[in-house]
Amino acid sequence: MKESSYEGLEEHRRYHAVYLRALAEVKEQAALPRIQGATYELSVTVNQIVVDWIIDHIMKIDRKFGEFIGKQ
Repeated sequence: MKESSYEGLEEHRRYHAVYLRALAEVKEQAALPRIQGATYELSVTVNQIVVDWIIDHIMKIDRKFGEFIGKQ
């Protein structure tokens, strides 16, 4: 993205930062003692984070970059 001078690079980096923060929070929760840590609710949360990433980021945001590259 940087090499192609993609104008959406900074926004793209912000999306990745938010995703990584969400995963770090989940990791912290999973490390808690079993009664608070790895629970069904936590697995549902992880699933939602990943599904949202696939749908919102990969299918939309990454696709914008693909279109940008395709025009060069």
